[in-house]
Amino acid sequence: MARRLIIDDRTGVLYEDFTGRRISSLNEFFSAQAGATETVEVFSVAVNPQTRAVTGNTILTANVSLDLGVPRAKPTGGKITLTYGSDTSGELPVETLTADTIGSALNRLDAMETAGGCDVWRAGDDDSELSFYIRLHDNGAPGTNPSFDCDGSTPPAIGEVTVVKTGSSSERALWLVNIAEKPVASIAESAWSTVTSGSFGGLTASLALNGAGLLAHLSKENPGELTLTVKNSTSVLYRGTVEALPSVDPNDLNGSSIHAIFPQIVTSGSDPTVNEDTDDGYGVGTLWINSSTPSAFLLMANGAGAANWDELTETATGQLLLTGGAMTGAITTNSTFDGVDVATRDAILTSTTTTANAALPKAGGAMTGAITTNSTFDGVDVATRDGVLSSTVTTANAALPKAGGAMTGAITTNSTFDGVDIATRDAILTSTTTTAGAALPKAGGTMTGGLTCEAGADMDGQKITSVDDGTALRDAVAFQQIRTAKNDNTTTAYTLVLADARKEIRINNASTHTLTVPKSVFIAGDVVTLFRKGSGGVTIAPVDGDVTINSVGTRRKLANQYSAATLICVTGGATPEFDLIGDLKS
Repeated sequence: MARRLIIDDRTGVLYEDFTGRRISSLNEFFSAQAGATETVEVFSVAVNPQTRAVTGNTILTANVSLDLGVPRAKPTGGKITLTYGSDTSGELPVETLTADTIGSALNRLDAMETAGGCDVWRAGDDDSELSFYIRLHDNGAPGTNPSFDCDGSTPPAIGEVTVVKTGSSSERALWLVNIAEKPVASIAESAWSTVTSGSFGGLTASLALNGAGLLAHLSKENPGELTLTVKNSTSVLYRGTVEALPSVDPNDLNGSSIHAIFPQIVTSGSDPTVNEDTDDGYGVGTLWINSSTPSAFLLMANGAGAANWDELTETATGQLLLTGGAMTGAITTNSTFDGVDVATRDAILTSTTTTANAALPKAGGAMTGAITTNSTFDGVDVATRDGVLSSTVTTANAALPKAGGAMTGAITTNSTFDGVDIATRDAILTSTTTTAGAALPKAGGTMTGGLTCEAGADMDGQKITSVDDGTALRDAVAFQQIRTAKNDNTTTAYTLVLADARKEIRINNASTHTLTVPKSVFIAGDVVTLFRKGSGGVTIAPVDGDVTINSVGTRRKLANQYSAATLICVTGGATPEFDLIGDLKS
């Protein structure tokens, strides 16, 4: 059954029904109906104070919103990040969040530096709220707004940014920022659908429960009252408070705290699923009634994504219906079924089955074991014939066919083959092969060993080309190893590769560029030169936490256009270490 809010839009008074009888408090409203994932109906009415006549007002689905929580309550822990343009700050602890820390984080962003910087100051004198003004130093419309990511805060919070001034050629942009806990339950605009009760029209929607936020609120040492706010566009249609139920032990949050606000009898037009669980505020023992079937379900376990709802039926537990059914357990009897001693017959059946399974069918079949006999099969002594066959097979397998074939062993002879002394010729062939294998062809070729010249080498005025990269002391050095090649890069993101060693990476882009340093690519001694050719900022970032980049003050951005830095691989492998030196900034 839905919870119904009948609101006098002139006085904000709640009524129990459309006769104009006033409800004493919002607590009475919450205890008057049943439900867990609540359905809420909102009606706006006008009550004549003299005649008590009640008339309905029209409200639109796109304009109405509902929140249940603590307005402007600031989060108590965790971290947040700030974003302006395409740049995002590092994490800022909520406990030390001030106008100065926000301003410092924003002004370190390249996008904010390009916009000319900003000032930040607290909005109001209430230290229990996190409200700040942000204003750009320069006139003009920035084309973007700052944003706040509060997903890492505790309890869950939201950073709301309101544009106070958009900025123009004669005016600076100004924003108001409010960082506050998310409502413990809410209904967003456009989530509503229309509903009627008699001649009155209103809106209906399901209340979305923020379970983590509610538990965080109830776990406070002295949780304050929750405020229910219903807005119609920007106007407050109703605002009231509901007790936070201090009688519930906040250290025992096993579902009872939630159901003390949202009772444990649920009415719905459908059956529950495994997803109606603890995350939605359902505790073990919740009763779910499907009014359309009708049927009832009892929650036996409320694990996330694995809720166990047992359907309650009219059949007594442990009984088999007269019309028959499936037994779920074994039957034990000291008598017979239909005059048959089942135990005796079962033993006979087991023996008969064993004998039958071990027999060979009369029609023939495949034997699964060996046959032993002291006589013959069809007059043939199988053992004698098997010995003869084995000897014949052995002799045949060791013979070379008359038609020729491949010998599997060596041939030894004291004479010759076709008048040729094979042993003598083999020695001559071995010596000739050794000499030929060690010789360089007249047409030229590749030397496999070093070339030592006692009196120098005459190359007839030619240069030596195609020298491999040297890897050790006294190796040859290719030209590519002593010159600095370049890699022109015009993208906004690039990951270094092995071929970039000994190269200059020239980054030429007007937008911010991220250059990623990989692991398991470079070896100790590899050097990469980085040059900011374009106007866009350049950030040098490790691919993950396995990569260590050493720099002064952890500065990893090329300071300005035409700034340069050198990246030196100190240790290679899966956890490499690099030194970064040059014209850098944070």
